[in-house]
Amino acid sequence: MQNKGFSIKRSFFVHVDKYLNVVGAAMILDMLTTDKVENMIDKYLAKYYGIIVGQQYK
Repeated sequence: MQNKGFSIKRSFFVHVDKYLNVVGAAMILDMLTTDKVENMIDKYLAKYYGIIVGQQYK
């Protein structure tokens, strides 16, 4: 998200931590690539905050 111009706030980490706990309970995250996990997180945050994926934010 930061490389897309989004300023990272503490709330992002809180929501990402909750999301990864839920996802980790359903699948083995160690089996996924770092890029895949980052992509999943980006999509989750975009949906949570109502962001259009691919759009730049300041």
